[in-house]
Amino acid sequence: MDIIESRNLYCAYLDILGFSEIVKDWDRAKDLYLKFQKLIEKDLSLHRKTADIIDHLTDIDPEDRFKYFIISDSIILMDYNFRRLLQVIPTLTCDLIKEDIFIRGGLSFGKHYSRHSSENHLILSQSLTNAYIMEKSISYPICILDPNLYSRIKHLPITNTPNEVLDNWYYNRMLGTLVQCDDQNWAINPFLESSQQELDELKTVIEKKLSEYEKDKNIYLKYIWLYRLLIQWMNIPKLHNDAKNLTELPPKRIEIKKSDIIYNDSCPSFVFLLPEWQNNNGYVLSQLGRSFNQNIKILLDLKS
Repeated sequence: MDIIESRNLYCAYLDILGFSEIVKDWDRAKDLYLKFQKLIEKDLSLHRKTADIIDHLTDIDPEDRFKYFIISDSIILMDYNFRRLLQVIPTLTCDLIKEDIFIRGGLSFGKHYSRHSSENHLILSQSLTNAYIMEKSISYPICILDPNLYSRIKHLPITNTPNEVLDNWYYNRMLGTLVQCDDQNWAINPFLESSQQELDELKTVIEKKLSEYEKDKNIYLKYIWLYRLLIQWMNIPKLHNDAKNLTELPPKRIEIKKSDIIYNDSCPSFVFLLPEWQNNNGYVLSQLGRSFNQNIKILLDLKS
């Protein structure tokens, strides 16, 4: 009897929004799929090559390294490295939006077994199953995290001892990587890696979708949700643009004040991740353990 040796991996399951309707028009579906496949190959093949170089140098087991699969309109991403998925998913999401393709997904962590040959791929995976369940639980186009992940990634500092350079780097790099929605879900910020020019381009694409589906309430609500997230992100320039490039050495901590988070005298619809300092632990992600309303209250109490 074969022994199944499992490992723990992060897994993301991503799906094209509305593809079941698109595929009814076969010619349209083929054209869309060619764009879809080309973009995925461009973004993920390059990412995999870079990841393979790093993992080879650090002697990471090949079975744990970054992999991806495309099944119809679904993308499956696997990696032992959580932060890498935080980078590749926003890049992929926004490149697809520019081509009028919107994706929705889930990300989880758990036991994983796979066996591959030139003819067959066998995958038995808790993390993939949970990611699939998360994707099916939402309607809006974003990749949400399995709540079981919160306690795992809550303490992800790169140093456990005070080190100004490393702590500032970690704080700045993690700013805004995740976003909490008012349904309590935490998600990967799809606009994280976008420049101001790209944000403007994405805004135009989403506005066209809003016009297209203005009279279809169910579909319109999905795009207006994403549009509100984009507008709130664009109104917090300290969390994007050049501030996170960390070209200055040693990096200075980006100071966030109430006036940076709350604009137009209104309460935010989303909470962007702000690492918090804990003695002996460095910067940690305490927001992950709090409800949306609790996080909003803390933001409102920030010094202006």
